Amino acid sequence: MTQAGKLKSTIRARAAKTGESYTAARRQVLLAKVVPAIKSPAAHPRPVAAPIAGVGRTPDRSRVPRGELSDRTARKSTGHGLDHWFGVLDAFGKTHGHTRAAEYLYAEHKVQAWHAQMITVTWERARGLRQENQSCTGTFQVSVSRVVAATPRFVVDFINDPATRRRWLASATPALRKAFEEAIAAGKTMEMKKPGYARMRYKWLSSVVEIRITGKPGGKSSLVADSSDLPDANAVSVRREAFAQALDALRDIAVA
Repeated sequence: MTQAGKLKSTIRARAAKTGESYTAARRQVLLAKVVPAIKSPAAHPRPVAAPIAGVGRTPDRSRVPRGELSDRTARKSTGHGLDHWFGVLDAFGKTHGHTRAAEYLYAEHKVQAWHAQMITVTWERARGLRQENQSCTGTFQVSVSRVVAATPRFVVDFINDPATRRRWLASATPALRKAFEEAIAAGKTMEMKKPGYARMRYKWLSSVVEIRITGKPGGKSSLVADSSDLPDANAVSVRREAFAQALDALRDIAVA
């Protein structure tokens, strides 16, 4: 068999195996030929040729912003990648809203509820229907977390005690300090809901703040401050910075 014949056979074999077109398979076979052979593959793994745009597999979406779904996860959980589901939702339409779009995937395409929600969010962001940190109602939300070297009980007592709370809030932004003290004055406190878990909810202007403390191994605690119903992306940045500063200070001084 001539070299040309061998090349054609190799291309056809690849196309049959991968489902690619003859042209796409030919391009990948020729591309692989320019990769130099490595004498010791065990010690030096052979480099993989980068896929050519528009050819072969869907581009890797494994690195995605927080709150979105990766192509790999979508493919693993549903059997289809994001391009497939984006096409389904594009056909369904952009005017129905988040809830109906997610329910459509769940009811008509048998996508599990959580994945239906996440696929819809990812699609909405890709199509410019939703910004990062924006909820399905149109408002915004942000979460800040830190780990503290103290038990939940210790942190709860530290926050609820007026003297130690003043020490903590001394370095907080004036707006955060005012909102927190107003909540305390209104009767809000950190409450142990069950062993190893405490929570406090209060209003800050038009938004809702929820602070959660969860026990971790080694006598540590995870602190999470969620802010929801924020009006815009700028409020997200302001709130994130305020709670990052406050939780950093609490982490540094609330040590059992």
